[in-house]
Amino acid sequence: MWLFLHDMKFLLLLSFSFVLSSTLSHAGNMFGPAAFRNGSPLVSGNDGTYQATARAQNVTGIFRFAYSGGSQTSDPAKNNWIFFINGQIQKGTVQASLSDSNLDGIFDSASSVSSSTNSTISLPYIVINQNNNSSGTFSGNLQENSPNGTFTGEGFLQGLPATNGEVFIIAEETTITGIGLATQTSTSIETRTTPFTLAGGSIPKTTFSFRGVRTSTSATTATTATTATQPAN
Repeated sequence: MWLFLHDMKFLLLLSFSFVLSSTLSHAGNMFGPAAFRNGSPLVSGNDGTYQATARAQNVTGIFRFAYSGGSQTSDPAKNNWIFFINGQIQKGTVQASLSDSNLDGIFDSASSVSSSTNSTISLPYIVINQNNNSSGTFSGNLQENSPNGTFTGEGFLQGLPATNGEVFIIAEETTITGIGLATQTSTSIETRTTPFTLAGGSIPKTTFSFRGVRTSTSATTATTATTATQPAN
């Protein structure tokens, strides 16, 4: 009889230990991320490619960003946005920050223009930098323990403000001196500056809501990357 009671006590203690261990494990998932997740609410950590769709009246947009090694990658092809707003295409790069389950980010404009330094150019060389683009911010939340990293939130875009600047022109200047057979021709490089004002973007402040998922656990390059326009030489 004593042996039977002893065995029963052992089985009860074993069952209680199993239930307590399972409860604590579940509570750890409910009330915060594990330490080995580097602060991420996702079981596999923050690394991966995230993509969201944004919608509002007369607005449809897509933005994406990528994390690798616990921080956002610097490749613009993996971090970009493109929106169709009131009949206009606006696009740029994305800066995003994930902190626990909080998501915050900035839509940067892509109005800057770059040129190649590996080839010669013909003078005069003039670049017109259009200012008809937008910038904005977004914020949201990443669902804890979501198997596909679902995130939702709100944001806004607004046309860039008017900008004052100068046109800087480099030109080859030819000078002819003298008369008849005594004429001499000389060339020099001249620079000129002319002030100008770029009108602001035409998009009014436009708010939207978004919903997205982590499409991959690795940082992938978008097939529709947004890049700055290259001027023709």
